[in-house]
Amino acid sequence: MEQQGGANPENRGPEKRPPEMAERGWWDPAVTRLVDDYLPADPAIMLEIGCGLAPAAHALLPARPGLCYLGLDTDADRLAEASRRVAGKDWADRAAFRQGPAAPLPLPDSGIGVVLSAMALHHQPDPGAVLKEAARVLSPGGLVIAVEPDNTNNLFYFNGLLDDVTTAFRDLFREHRRLKAPADTALGPKVAALAEDQGFSIVEVIPYLLGTTRRMTAREFFEGARQIAGIVAQGLPGPGKEVVAATRAVAKAEADAGGPDAVGYACQAVPVFICIARK
Repeated sequence: MEQQGGANPENRGPEKRPPEMAERGWWDPAVTRLVDDYLPADPAIMLEIGCGLAPAAHALLPARPGLCYLGLDTDADRLAEASRRVAGKDWADRAAFRQGPAAPLPLPDSGIGVVLSAMALHHQPDPGAVLKEAARVLSPGGLVIAVEPDNTNNLFYFNGLLDDVTTAFRDLFREHRRLKAPADTALGPKVAALAEDQGFSIVEVIPYLLGTTRRMTAREFFEGARQIAGIVAQGLPGPGKEVVAATRAVAKAEADAGGPDAVGYACQAVPVFICIARK
């Protein structure tokens, strides 16, 4: 999910956040509440696939003394940083990290209570295979919780909806999605059907709009949008028409807002789907 200005899982614009919120990254208090409602009351092991810097551990473990966390990722450097950020926390003894792929999972059958995938499945070329592995390692009755975006339908606001910027970035993100296939950056609304294909029973699918409205200068907000366009452009074969259109739309919107020193209420919102399914 490419986002700035409040809740960005991957590509952020400038933002000042307290340390405890910075550790959670895009993961906001509402996501914590939505996920926490489905965690088991009894002691359990939660495996996070593609944990990155483990924002879920920082969000969920403090209030869940019976929950143990195992973060799995292929990136050794990110795992080392995640471990460093956990060190010294009151709940650090309940968090562990392991390097390994999402499929096949380097774990035995039926030993996990909850499998979490937060902004990870949409990077996988075969998310169905990852869900199949999740079913294998889950205990009977265990849960898979997937938090996945529809990155093709970002909304941009600065004192109102920025129609041209929203349209231009949708075109850019859709081109990015096409080139990322078979991974799917708009996987969120598909996860429930994929989980059912692997034998899961769907408990609930919760649509959620991820983003925070904040008062800021046009310079801050639109520079963040330019950074997003630049990051997405790195995954494209060249400076295509979608990148040019997005950059021009941002420049025009900034001028229409009154220039870079104008102050307004800004937000980039991204649709996210939280799928809870039971083995």
